[in-house]
Amino acid sequence: MDETGSNKISIRGEAAIPLREGAAVVLVVEDDRVARLLLKKALEAQGHRVLEADRGEQGLELFAAEDIDIVLMDLLLPGMSGLDATREIKRSSGETLVPVMFLTGTHDETDLAACLDAGGDDFLVKPWHPVVLEAKIHALLRMRDLHREATAQRDLLEQHQARLIREQEVAERLYSSMLRGAGKLPDVMKCMMSPASIFSGDVVFHAVTPSGAVRALVGDFTGHGLQSAIGAMPVNDIFCSMTDKGFSVVEVVKELNRKLEAVLPTRMFFACILLELVPEYDRLLVWNGGMPDVLLTDSDGNVTRRIRSRHLALGIQHTERIDPKPENVPIEIGQRVYLYSDGIIEASNPSDQMFGQKRLEAFLSEHARSEDLFGELGRRLLSFTGRSDQDDDFALVEIRHLGSRERESGESAPRRSREPMHWRASLEFDADMLRSVDPLPLLMQLTVDLQGLHSHREKIYLVLAELYYNALDHGLLHLDSSLKESPEGFSEYYRNRAKRIEELESGTIRVFLGHERDGGGGRLRIAVEDSGQGFDVEAKTRSLAGNLSKSGRGLALVRSLTRELRYSKGGTRVDASYVWTNDLSGQSETARVRRLEADA
Repeated sequence: MDETGSNKISIRGEAAIPLREGAAVVLVVEDDRVARLLLKKALEAQGHRVLEADRGEQGLELFAAEDIDIVLMDLLLPGMSGLDATREIKRSSGETLVPVMFLTGTHDETDLAACLDAGGDDFLVKPWHPVVLEAKIHALLRMRDLHREATAQRDLLEQHQARLIREQEVAERLYSSMLRGAGKLPDVMKCMMSPASIFSGDVVFHAVTPSGAVRALVGDFTGHGLQSAIGAMPVNDIFCSMTDKGFSVVEVVKELNRKLEAVLPTRMFFACILLELVPEYDRLLVWNGGMPDVLLTDSDGNVTRRIRSRHLALGIQHTERIDPKPENVPIEIGQRVYLYSDGIIEASNPSDQMFGQKRLEAFLSEHARSEDLFGELGRRLLSFTGRSDQDDDFALVEIRHLGSRERESGESAPRRSREPMHWRASLEFDADMLRSVDPLPLLMQLTVDLQGLHSHREKIYLVLAELYYNALDHGLLHLDSSLKESPEGFSEYYRNRAKRIEELESGTIRVFLGHERDGGGGRLRIAVEDSGQGFDVEAKTRSLAGNLSKSGRGLALVRSLTRELRYSKGGTRVDASYVWTNDLSGQSETARVRRLEADA
């Protein structure tokens, strides 16, 4: 109790007295009034602020009400013991370290061990000396500060890790969407991919030329994981788009090297095989740069030919120095072609023996007629290595030459269009992604290739681009499109855009895509939402009629192409529906715009 007879001590409601540097708020829980007074005087002389309690229950009340730095706890108290009070203090403190120093007159090891078990951090044995008290208080404060620093660093690392995980999840969704964008495998092709981490450094892409030839690209970026997988995005875009447009293998190889030479960091390269099967002429075109041998086998799985690497991997030499010409190899009906990454033949067992080329060829011969070739190979590799995980990415592709006559007699050639399907997808781009990645090609890959809307490519691109760039330019970057009215303003607009994207530190854009059947065709639903402050949609929309300006026409054009266009949430979200039918022609968007303007 204090001199007034009250045992309730509280400073709530009083103005906090600033503590000098290195001082602390100390709670003294001691039932002996004289001992408590001596401690208070000594601590205040050292510059600390002292709160007093004579019972464990009262100490807990003060601890809950005030911001305590250190607790001096008597071991023997009336009512709640010092051990129980300390346990409650440690429990209520959570991850925050509030050091507790026990006041004890005993040297009994059992009692001291009980203090440590209860959460005590130090002891002050009675009778104590002021110098020892001061040293121990400073030591406890150093312990507290180190714990706070370690906790802050841990929280910072956890936040950083969480951000990296979010970025990886976004990248993985983009990467998976990109792979799914290739659509169903051609009927002559089977594929196995097994990444060593979330992302694979091995890639397998396929496409069909306008003439019906099947192309496959099997590649292996240096290493594995996210760094390796990022390179797959431009490779896929170049390979699929150029194949779809009818470019030759030579041109595809040159463009791939040109792009990778520009974007890949030093010491990173892309070993790959680009293969084209031309069934009408019973020919294979094969370009092998730094990959294992391409194997041709007969129907019994016996290797009849090996097509070895004759080129360096892509991204090493200047494009002018590479030889982009593929080998022209004859292939007979019934033969199979195998393309694979070095992760298979270099898989090692506990004795450091590699699976090797001979084991792979023996396996292919043994399982030539197996319906589960890839599953059997996966199990064989895991059995050989004796591990539940893998050190490198695995990729294996099988291509069968069925011949044009078998196609005509029943098998259908790979199709570019598909029946309307139900599907949904959502992607989120944060500031880091927006600074480094243009998501539009991936969105087009997802929407057009997944559903096979090739004849609608230009219209869908216009809708996606307008909605996405409105969210980016007006929602996050706060650009004024009226600048584009003059040539000088047009240049300034895009200079500002590049600068603000580079400086973008926060903000997200979410894109939601969905498709469903609608009559004889389908309905593509698009929603774009940004975390910005929104913008005045009507002020930035102008009619197409007589509008020759360079701004304000985009949304009007989108309205003319979509069944529905609706902004909400103060202009931060837009929903649109693009409806298509099987009788729609793929007329040029330029022609469409000119017709709309002529009608206006």
